[in-house]
Amino acid sequence: MRGRRPRLGAALAAAALLLVAAGCVTAPPQTYYYTLALPAVERTEDSPSIEAGRFRATEPLQRHAILIRTAPTELEYYANHRWAARLDDLTQQELQRFFGLPDVREDTVALSGTILAFEQVEHAGEVEAHVRIEAEGRRKSVSPEAPPLFREYFEARVQAASHTPQAVVRALCEALGRVAADMAEAVQRSL
Repeated sequence: MRGRRPRLGAALAAAALLLVAAGCVTAPPQTYYYTLALPAVERTEDSPSIEAGRFRATEPLQRHAILIRTAPTELEYYANHRWAARLDDLTQQELQRFFGLPDVREDTVALSGTILAFEQVEHAGEVEAHVRIEAEGRRKSVSPEAPPLFREYFEARVQAASHTPQAVVRALCEALGRVAADMAEAVQRSL
C-alpha cells in the first residue's frame, strides 16, 4: 500500500496541472482592422487643385486602437478593433484620394494640419462619430514662410447606425467626407 500512495498523489497532481493548463490555453480574441473610405468626388475644370499634406494626430489618436469618448474627461479604446495603419497616414491618403491628384498649377493649395478628434462619442444612449481637424491652406508656389491662405477648424458629427465598431467606422468615414468637402470649399473661397 505504501508504494501506491506516491504514484496516486503524483497522478492527481498531474491531472490538476493539466486542468489548470487547459483553462489557461484559450485562443486570443480576433483582432479586426479598419481603414478609411471616402466617397469619390467628381472634379470639374474649375475645381481647385488641392494637395493633402501632412496631418498630424494628437497624442490620444496616435494609437492604432479606435478611440471612444465615454465622458468629456474619459477616454477608452477598443481592445481588438484597430486602425490598419496610423490614423494620420490613413487620413492623409484618403483626403488625397478625395481631392484627386493635384494639377501642376500655380494656384495648387497644399493642406496640412492637426487631427484633434477622430472618435466614437457616447451620450444619452446614442453613439456618434466626431471628427475635428485644424487645417491650413498654403499656395505651393509661395514661400513656406508666407502666411497661409486660411487656418480654420473643420468639424462634423454623424450618428452611427448602431453601437457596433463597424457602424462607428462607417460614420467616421462619413464625418471625414463632410470635413473634406468643407476644406475644399475653404480652398475655393481663399483663391
